[in-house]
Amino acid sequence: MKLQLGFGSFVLLVVLILLLLASVWYAAQGLLLPGDPMPTQGYAAMFGGVFLSFVIGSSLMALLFFSSRSGYDAVPRVETQDALQRTKRVGQIEPLSRDEES
Repeated sequence: MKLQLGFGSFVLLVVLILLLLASVWYAAQGLLLPGDPMPTQGYAAMFGGVFLSFVIGSSLMALLFFSSRSGYDAVPRVETQDALQRTKRVGQIEPLSRDEES
């Protein structure tokens, strides 16, 4: 399997690699250059942001899990009276009558 890249894809790939290299260089400079240490309030704010992000992400994943398990994400099926009559004749399903429901 040969991968063929057009000119636009090649330019995009080069730009993304350059951005990755620039961000790694910037992060390394921030870690290696001497300077004042981060104050306690900075650590507290960072911990609070990470904690809240974790809580929100976990909550959204839990909602996604429970909504998919309870059928809220299922494709809706609209059955007309005509379709019910056709399937009843074929014998696939038999809807409950009013007497059987109670």
